[in-house]
Amino acid sequence: QFQRRYQIIFAHCQNVQIVGEEAFQGCYGLKRFHSKQLYVVKRSCFYGCIALCEIDVSKVKNLGEQSFAFCQSLLKMQFDSLEQMPEGCFEDCSRLSLVIGDKLKDVHEKAFQSHQRYFKLYAPLVKQNELTTSMKTRFQEDL
Repeated sequence: QFQRRYQIIFAHCQNVQIVGEEAFQGCYGLKRFHSKQLYVVKRSCFYGCIALCEIDVSKVKNLGEQSFAFCQSLLKMQFDSLEQMPEGCFEDCSRLSLVIGDKLKDVHEKAFQSHQRYFKLYAPLVKQNELTTSMKTRFQEDL
């Protein structure tokens, strides 16, 4: 575990498949996390990594609660394999503007809790009327 290691700015974990609970929690300086095999991001894994702006989550199939909460530098997240988005996973990610989930079927009503600005959610399998949430979301439509 690397909790509260302020000096870490880049983590190159090429073959890591699972990042454990609270593994990088509070690593304020962490800007980039690299793994070609990342499948599981557990609860509060990157909680409070306010500088995190680059991470490949395309292969992630399992996302834990509050996994990216308070990651205020994230701009775009693209999930190619994720089907469920849990509570608080992007809580207070103030700069997040686009979330893509091609296989996303279920988004918890508090997944984007405390998100103050509009952002686009592209999730073709989630019906807009099924997403009963207070978040300010715009669905990207297929053209």
